[in-house]
Amino acid sequence: MGALQADPRRAACSSASDGVSGGSTDSDSATDSDSATDSDSDSDSDSDSDSATDSDSDSDSDSDSDSDSDSDSDSDSATATDSDSDSDSDSDSDSDSDSDSATDSDSDSATDSRTLSRMPTHFDGFDLSSFWSDEPYAIKAYQDVPLTDALLAEVEAELGFTLPAAYVALMRTRNGGCPRKTCCPTDVPTSWADDHVAITGLSAIGRTARYALCGELGSRFMQSEWGYPSFGVCIADCPSAGHDMIMLDYRACGPSGEPQVVHVDQELDYAITVLAPDFESFIRALVDEEVFDEAEELLEQARVAVARGTFSSLLTELLASPERAHFGALLRRLASLILEDKGYFALHADPHSFLAYDLQFHLYSSVHRVTSSEQYLDAYRDILAFGDGGFSTEGFAPGFVLQWFDARRAADDIVEHVDGGLRLSPNATARLEAHLRAL
Repeated sequence: MGALQADPRRAACSSASDGVSGGSTDSDSATDSDSATDSDSDSDSDSDSDSATDSDSDSDSDSDSDSDSDSDSDSDSATATDSDSDSDSDSDSDSDSDSDSATDSDSDSATDSRTLSRMPTHFDGFDLSSFWSDEPYAIKAYQDVPLTDALLAEVEAELGFTLPAAYVALMRTRNGGCPRKTCCPTDVPTSWADDHVAITGLSAIGRTARYALCGELGSRFMQSEWGYPSFGVCIADCPSAGHDMIMLDYRACGPSGEPQVVHVDQELDYAITVLAPDFESFIRALVDEEVFDEAEELLEQARVAVARGTFSSLLTELLASPERAHFGALLRRLASLILEDKGYFALHADPHSFLAYDLQFHLYSSVHRVTSSEQYLDAYRDILAFGDGGFSTEGFAPGFVLQWFDARRAADDIVEHVDGGLRLSPNATARLEAHLRAL
């Protein structure tokens, strides 16, 4: 077994922060990495590295062989300037880098947009600007070179798995490091704690940093030297210095699918605990370690909020009708059970959480027309998760809500109503009422 030194990484990488951030995403108009055209250039003589410029290019030239000359220069030369050209381009586009380089020479921190693929938006409403710790150790041991499409492809090929789009999106903001919030709640005990696991850092998509996915102490090392399972990728180490890890688990989805995030406990014969249905939900679930250090005080505050906190404006509207008013007391009862069971008020993928999802959907769809899971997800945040009242989970993981929605649709518990919208079926509504009254 390879040696991992136990060092003071936990203290260095877990400085307290209450901020959650809305993440930065890369340009939607990024071009291929082997394009020689500068993304900020206004040059009228753009060309791919393998193609010649048209003879009617907007770039002026006194030379009769301008068209051929510029074509050869753009594809083979690092200067890409015609000695006789009076090009209308601005000065910042007079000298294109060669076809293998897509970054500006004067940029030492930002990844050139030409190397980044088009990608969907992730971490909507989650401010990533304060997500990362700036501790020197975090930067030295975990942060790799800025992520490019070429590097991503190389790492995925070496690992044999397609990395989640949300993981890639996060590494676009900073390629590896230690998050400020380092604890992920669990419903079962682990070797670390009875109610959570802790992480030290998130592995970069690269091979230069020590803890990068393909680095000296990366995923392949942990699997070959420490015996971690081969069903996925080790993406985060823990304060135990190797005796437990966070992994992407591809067993259910295949090497190109959306993996769930699991905790693998070497101390307990590689026991597996599911942490989240996907990577984005895992990141959203992270909390500060002080949450557990002050557990009793916070638990009492949460009890007061659950019992007497005001409902959000939207939830108050949904409960306004006499036939739905009784659901308010049932919701508080359900929230109290979740709180006592977990030690905090949050919804995940457990049976009580699914009941809470059922109830919120039933209330909302009785008043507002629901046409899709995406449309409902936009409204969901204002019911309970980020509502303007004191009765709130103060956050949510979209992956858990979508997992519930898909399960209910597959079971025909969510069906089309006569108005064309989606609602709970009559049988599902009856079961919900029965379960809530039996609490």
